[in-house]
Amino acid sequence: MSNMKDELNKQATRIQENGKMIEQLNGFYENRQPELFNAALINYIAHCERLAINARNYPALFGHRDAVQIVEESLADAHEIIIRTTSENWINIQMPSLCPGAATKYKKLFLYSPLLNALNRFAEDYTGQRMGESIIAIRHIYDRKRSIGLMRDQDNVDVKTVVDSIKVAFLKDDNGFLCSHYYDAKFGEKNMTDIYVLPRSDFGDWWEKHC
Repeated sequence: MSNMKDELNKQATRIQENGKMIEQLNGFYENRQPELFNAALINYIAHCERLAINARNYPALFGHRDAVQIVEESLADAHEIIIRTTSENWINIQMPSLCPGAATKYKKLFLYSPLLNALNRFAEDYTGQRMGESIIAIRHIYDRKRSIGLMRDQDNVDVKTVVDSIKVAFLKDDNGFLCSHYYDAKFGEKNMTDIYVLPRSDFGDWWEKHC
């Protein structure tokens, strides 16, 4: 018990350091010191990652028998991924981030593992049948304050693992005979990815409502 208390006290100290690092970042930003700001930002990111790593290790460290499940569900909840069934019986998946670039490292850990966990949890209560002929419509929504020159080409966005995750939960297969893809992009209030999974025969109705 004492070891557990000691570790939690150490984590509390790290969290207090977090506030001091934020104050330092604010100071560098307000004083227009970009080099110092960038160096401090890198340190802050690493510090926050250590906090998260420690937190993810706690269930196993403290002997919880469902440690892996707890961590995976917590990651999915932290990403605030929304999955719902629409009135048309389409599946809508809203991710509060853009899909990573095709060459981005660690995307499985930071996005797709939480997405797959969220899909599997939703599928537990999903009463619909697996779709045969289907279409996956993926809309990349960019913060309207972002320059149009920073919008990525569609072929530079990694959606393969998203499609693979959707297939596991909802589709009979994602081969080209059964599953079609539609991609587009638009500006919105914030960066996010809005995905619809629907029967291929419903695509005209979806287009009229969303395009």
